[in-house]
Amino acid sequence: MASSPTDSLAAPAALGVELPGQRIGWRIVRATPSRRADVQEVWHGLVTDVTAQKEREADAAGVQQRWRTAVDAAQLGLITIDPKASTVSLDARACRHHGLAPSRGELTVAEWLARFAIDAPDRGALIEQIGRSAQGETFSIACPMRHSGAGEPERHVEVIAQAVTMADGCSQLLVGSSRDVTATLHIELATGAALPTAPSRTGKAGSGGSRP
Repeated sequence: MASSPTDSLAAPAALGVELPGQRIGWRIVRATPSRRADVQEVWHGLVTDVTAQKEREADAAGVQQRWRTAVDAAQLGLITIDPKASTVSLDARACRHHGLAPSRGELTVAEWLARFAIDAPDRGALIEQIGRSAQGETFSIACPMRHSGAGEPERHVEVIAQAVTMADGCSQLLVGSSRDVTATLHIELATGAALPTAPSRTGKAGSGGSRP
């Protein structure tokens, strides 16, 4: 307030206040100075109660932290599919699931599906399913990845994603997770469950989806 008699005061962050008999609240103060005839400076402004907003932000932050903890505990990778742009974004763990370096996390849908050991007709069906999933269906795929090097063991990856409407209310993305299910399939095989043969290992993309 002392910096300039013509500056407006707008607190960039909410201020915590504790009133007698009440819980801690949050206020934002906006004010503008003016001078009276006696040259005395007077500030006029508004105080806005933003307690509810701050509480919602705190709740959202808590949910996000719990979600991140669950993702890390389950060793899930995060994946975002943009049906309109035909692009796929993978985080570092999802890149590892797909046998990619972290710097290779941006792919076209065609490049991404080419990582899976599935035939061209099955890839075409999955591309169509991605488009339908943007309307609300769950997209899922669980099948082996293509070998990237000689002697590399076969690795099976499951991806599940659902449509999310963006802030503009129009754009639709598929947001989901990937996980390495190789160990699970090996346990099933060891206990007598037969490992399905290609191309049925693609899993059926759709609201039911096949899960190992």
